[in-house]
Amino acid sequence: MTTRAAARKARSAAGEARYTIMPEVLESQGRSMATIVATRLCGACAEHADAPLAALTFTQLRALAREHCAGDPDFVSPHAPVLEAAFRLLLVSPDDEVPLSVLHERLSTLWTSALRPQSVSTEALARVLRYDTRYGIVEIA
Repeated sequence: MTTRAAARKARSAAGEARYTIMPEVLESQGRSMATIVATRLCGACAEHADAPLAALTFTQLRALAREHCAGDPDFVSPHAPVLEAAFRLLLVSPDDEVPLSVLHERLSTLWTSALRPQSVSTEALARVLRYDTRYGIVEIA
């Protein structure tokens, strides 16, 4: 059973779906989560890092993102694709696990500020997140 399937199976039927970023999912495909994260960080992160960004772990990169990118209004663009925006929101979230309703609310708030507002239902967002293969986003218990 894959890590993603195990995480989905572990989710309580009565509880709300929660999402997180699992680097292991991408690394099992031969992709580097550190590279994916490092290329998305704001300029302040490189200045405050103790080592080159490519040499840092996912946990270290996430801590930098939470500290520096979370306050950057340009870090998550209302024009970004749904998965890219969700990934960035999950990356800087103070909680490792984010309920679907909270993620949906944050995306909806972001999109209302766009010149061309968009909307997606909670169910559609859950489907998009469920089939992610690029960002290591997984549904958990």
